[in-house]
Amino acid sequence: MRGKRALPLFAVSTLALLLIGNSGQAQQTEPPMITGAEPSSTATTPGAKVMIVGKNFPRDAIVYFGGLQAREIVFLNTSALEAVTPYLRPGRYKLDLKSGGATIRSDVSFAALPAPADSAIDEAEGLAAKKQIDSALSIFTSIAETHPDYDVRAYARFRAGQLYLARGDYWAAGEQAGLIWDRKVSMGAQTSWRYRLLTEQISYSVSESNDRYTDLRAADGSVEMDETENPEPRFWRALVSARFGNMEQARADLRFVLLAEPDNPSYRALAAYMDVLAGHKTQLEALRGQQVDDERALRLLGQAAYIMGDYDGAQTWWTGQARVSAVWARMDCLAGRKHVNYGQPRVGAALLAECVSIAPDSREGKEAKELLANLPGPASRE
Repeated sequence: MRGKRALPLFAVSTLALLLIGNSGQAQQTEPPMITGAEPSSTATTPGAKVMIVGKNFPRDAIVYFGGLQAREIVFLNTSALEAVTPYLRPGRYKLDLKSGGATIRSDVSFAALPAPADSAIDEAEGLAAKKQIDSALSIFTSIAETHPDYDVRAYARFRAGQLYLARGDYWAAGEQAGLIWDRKVSMGAQTSWRYRLLTEQISYSVSESNDRYTDLRAADGSVEMDETENPEPRFWRALVSARFGNMEQARADLRFVLLAEPDNPSYRALAAYMDVLAGHKTQLEALRGQQVDDERALRLLGQAAYIMGDYDGAQTWWTGQARVSAVWARMDCLAGRKHVNYGQPRVGAALLAECVSIAPDSREGKEAKELLANLPGPASRE
């Protein structure tokens, strides 16, 4: 009788142990959660230590402030991490956490307070708003060359690059964009999609590389480094991918951006442009006659019309009431030359024709006209 009772008792004990083990496993698989930050506000240069509190933090946890990765992260325990802030302009930013490739969003916010550097930056921004570009550039350049926090320097380089680009000096803009990536900048700067896009867009146009995959790899990096899921990096990757013939990636990114902002005129124009590259014109025809004031959209719609053989329609998009800027038209000449060299005359010719239309008297416009004249067949049509 005793032997007969031993088996059920052993089975009960084993079952109890399994249940306890499963309970512990369930607790271990519960996702991490951020519940607070101490302090919840401070200046962020030269980097402030902030205690991130919550639960179930793994040892590989990475903390983000408004999408920018913390400069340093120290795992204290499963309920506390010590993070050093990236440089942030004054304002409120959401805290997020990444572990094992998954990003966990939170509603906890952190307030970046003004630092002395922000006063100088504010002064430069005010001058830029008044179109006093040289004075603004002088301040940004001083900050970029002398400030002890290299993340602050990166921001100053970024804004200087934007200002140079706006006034047409894309070579100076490219220099500033390249200098953002000083070896001393933290991951806070390296995870900024805005910094990366400025660098990629200028490099795409002005680079002389014979490696056609350089731009594609850079666009991949911009998307992969961004934790905000902003559609702009994917818009850029979709455009570059489509021009270089990687349509599968381009379509995936197009779906993402249209889902995020279905009424964005640039995104709708990209859809029409890609449709034309695929041999269709339905989406372009649907936009014909509509008032479009977005410059990126006008550039893409004009290029799409040119590729389709509608040269008058291309001119209408490029030179209508909302005119394409000469700066981007000149840069598109350089990009067009690249695509012609890569054996993509349709894409290249449309970019060159845009430059001829918008900036015919510029050095780039004259180069574009000569390049177009040497292209065979319909691609040479001005």
